[in-house]
Amino acid sequence: MFRFRLSVAALIVAIIATGLTAQAQNAEIVQKITSPDPWMTAPRDFQGVRFGSTIGEAEVVLGRMKCKDFGGSDGFPPGKRCSVADHRKSFRAKGHMVASYYVFYVDRFVGVELEELHATSLEVYKPPLYDILAAMFEKEYGSPTTRLTIRNHGTYAIGRSNPVGGAQVNNTDIVGVGFDTHTVVWESSEMYALLVSAKSGRLRMGLIETQEWKKLKLAAQAQPKQQK
Repeated sequence: MFRFRLSVAALIVAIIATGLTAQAQNAEIVQKITSPDPWMTAPRDFQGVRFGSTIGEAEVVLGRMKCKDFGGSDGFPPGKRCSVADHRKSFRAKGHMVASYYVFYVDRFVGVELEELHATSLEVYKPPLYDILAAMFEKEYGSPTTRLTIRNHGTYAIGRSNPVGGAQVNNTDIVGVGFDTHTVVWESSEMYALLVSAKSGRLRMGLIETQEWKKLKLAAQAQPKQQK
């Protein structure tokens, strides 16, 4: 697996939160483009569920939802993360289902988190979703306010087996790798959206959320961790 001293996601958060073009030992910003134009086409809803809706109101649109509590002791404000029970109501990108988790804080819809699902036996050749989603978001929400290209450096362990004197000897080669990932950000005074690519154009993470929720998360994460 790839080993990074500072995760790309952590680097992105630090850069976006501070506005700096900082570098980490294993990841660096190689391009940052900021739009001079404000984001004027921020969404008011996602999949027909308006931001600020209750879970009950969301279920009128999406059907029954499966919810789990989160936060309170792990650096996040307490809330509920919900997904649709009926997969026919799932968010899709060009026909491909995207894992979508609707986040509620004080029973109000404040954001959605997006993840790429692993390919199933029926979808062996599922295409990478980052470019598909980035194009969908740009068509729906307008041009991003920030574009980042991040160069990642790390190591990759490759196992190999060689027959030696009639016995099988297992060795591991450590090879250096480098690849670029991309991030697009949409941000206004009220809303925030983010898409982050992984290697090979896969979606590492995506979200659309209110600025109020984003600020609550940042404030909670800045608090000292409670000793157990």
